[in-house]
Amino acid sequence: MHLLFLATLLSLVISGRSEVRLLLAVWRHGDRAPEQLPYPGDPYNETFWPRGWNQLTNLGIEQASKLGNFLRRRYKDSVLKTFHRSKVHIRASDADRAIETAQAVTAAMFPPEGAQVWTHGKLRHWQPIPIRTNGGKPDPMLRPSQVRCPAYEKLVLAQRKILQEQTDEKFKVPLSIVTERTGHYSRYSNIKDVYNVILEHYNGLPLPSWAYEKVGNATLLEHVSEVRRISRLQLFDSIEKAKFMGGYLINNWAEHMVSVSNGTSKKQAVLYSSHDGTLSALLYGLNISNDLLIPYTACAMIELHQDETVRIFYRNTTTEDPLAVHQLIVPGCTARCPLPTFLQLIEHIRIRTLDELHSHCASGDASTSSLRPAVLPIFILSVIVTSLLFL
Repeated sequence: MHLLFLATLLSLVISGRSEVRLLLAVWRHGDRAPEQLPYPGDPYNETFWPRGWNQLTNLGIEQASKLGNFLRRRYKDSVLKTFHRSKVHIRASDADRAIETAQAVTAAMFPPEGAQVWTHGKLRHWQPIPIRTNGGKPDPMLRPSQVRCPAYEKLVLAQRKILQEQTDEKFKVPLSIVTERTGHYSRYSNIKDVYNVILEHYNGLPLPSWAYEKVGNATLLEHVSEVRRISRLQLFDSIEKAKFMGGYLINNWAEHMVSVSNGTSKKQAVLYSSHDGTLSALLYGLNISNDLLIPYTACAMIELHQDETVRIFYRNTTTEDPLAVHQLIVPGCTARCPLPTFLQLIEHIRIRTLDELHSHCASGDASTSSLRPAVLPIFILSVIVTSLLFL
């Protein structure tokens, strides 16, 4: 009886994907190597990273391939049946790791079928897919943290001073021990350095013994990870900051939804390969962040359905299960949010043009007068075969 009910429910959920009219998705690139040695004396120099510092790893390629399989399984009966350039648009930031992640995602997502099969040799299951970039110019949509914005920087610095003092004081003991063990003065401002030992761990390299030392109920690595979470999210954790960093992307998605809704666009999927900051800005801008760091190949998806409703989902694991997502609800809306309501709710966060962005960045006016009071985001776990936790 229970199995029959589950099978029926899963069938209904999967069949519901066919109602999708437009998919908007942005993901973080896959696992990468550190930018440099995390601390002096770290034994894993660049020779341990086949593609070099800051480049995609084999693990990152595997994660990207799994994301491609996930997207294909979830949307193969609707908007990702096959690749056609007039219906599917794929763009990456100019970072090597974002471009390569997009390549791995699309290789898994669009294996050639029928007339697309061009060889019966070793590349039988691969076809070339175009990946667009911003041509080496600053990219406020997919890499906003690399765009100069004085007003945003002033806002961040004003809040950072107090938070940095509070965090360094709260974690004074574990950070002092980390400094002693590594020879690297570790504080809020540079915690990313020693935090990157976790990348070594992800890739099968043994962690240093100090990482397991405990202070209170947490290991030193857990303390370092929490300081990293606080310092990273401080860049995005308000509507004002999120508008500077994510308003241009949110507007881009809104325009795509309107164009498809009114019939002026035939696009079925707009897919972006980007960075953790892009996703953090998006989620905070929509007031649906879970206040956690963005995992590698995490993916945020907005679906416009045939009934003119908008639904938002978040995949923050490396599973290929098409149902392993969290549904997120913009405060003030419902799980199936009517498009006009959704557009009204995000109006205050949209930045429509580069001129408008430059104006905000110069003046410091992020148009916050229309901001709503903070409301805790509502998280709904979709039907998932196995239980999932936020990473």
